[in-house]
Formats: sequence, structure tokens, C-alpha cells
Amino acid sequence: MDSLIRKLVRLEFNGYDGHVHAFAVADWTVQVCKAMGIVESRRLLDARLGAMLHDVGKIYVGEDILSSPYELTPRDREMIRHHSEWGGAIVRDCARGDAWLIPQYHHERWDGTGYPEGLKGWDIPLVARAFAPIDVYDALVMRRPYRAPLAYTPSQAWEIVRRGSGSHFDPEAVVAFGRVSGLNKRGPRKRDG
Repeated sequence: MDSLIRKLVRLEFNGYDGHVHAFAVADWTVQVCKAMGIVESRRLLDARLGAMLHDVGKIYVGEDILSSPYELTPRDREMIRHHSEWGGAIVRDCARGDAWLIPQYHHERWDGTGYPEGLKGWDIPLVARAFAPIDVYDALVMRRPYRAPLAYTPSQAWEIVRRGSGSHFDPEAVVAFGRVSGLNKRGPRKRDG
């Protein structure tokens, strides 16, 4: 765990603000996992840790790429694609249990067009399927230097996630996220915690 903390500190000092995103998605991940039938406390703890560390593999991606206000080159995009494999390996090496599943598989897609392994449907671990719409939603509502406007509104981001149900995302995960977040009825609720 000590080596993981050193890697996280390095990432933070390099200026990447992923900690804001990581803490934002952790509570929702646990709630969506519960809504999808995960009830064992150990698996929920692993899901929380995995959600918080889902982008830890970005410590091996240059700050110039992570903070670039310009369109990324194919080489830069390839570097970023590797963060999920690197993150899965880091968490697997530093933590017990299945916390590594979210860092490893959070970019897999329901239709099989994701990465790193091109898993499809139920072959994608449940915790990663639960996490995926949360990750995309929260990334869309966060300000990014390369995006104009700087952030999507909650309703715009929810519509993008909703449209990805059945292709990008597990439809059950989208329904569960919409229910626990309140996005499917009356707009977003404030996050717990």
C-alpha cells in the first residue's frame, strides 16, 4: 500500500486533478453496485476503492497529455488507453481483493468495442459495468481544458449516458445509476458525502 500512496502523491504533484473525480464517483459506485445486487461488504469496499483508484494508471501518462488543451495525437490517445491496464496492475499489486477490476475494465463497452480486452456484455465484471456510466457522467460535468463548453450540464450529460445504454453501457447499470442519482426523474441530486 505504501508504494501505491507514493504513486498517488506523484500524480497529485504533477497537477492532475483526478482526485476530485475519484471521490465524486466512489459513493455513487457503491450505491449502483447495491442496486445491481452486490451486497457483500467486502465487494462493496473493493468497488469503492476501485472507483477511487480507477485512473491511477494515468501516473504513467505525461502531464502534457493529460492537461493538453489541444486534440490528442494518435500516439497520445494510445498512451491514455493504456492507463486502464497500468491501473489494474498497480491496484492488483498494492491491494487485496478485487479492487483492481474497475481500474482494469472501466473502459470496456457493453457492445464489445471498448478496451483493453474488448470484453462484451456480461463478460465485463459487474463492478466495472456498474461504474462505467457514473465515470462518463461525472467526467462530462467536470471542466476540462480541451472541451468547449468547459462542462456539460447535468441534463446534457445524463442524456449522453442514457443514449449510450445498450451500446456503451449495460442498460441495467444506466437504470440503476439514474435511480440512485435521481437523474432519471427530477434532475441530479447532490452527492452523498
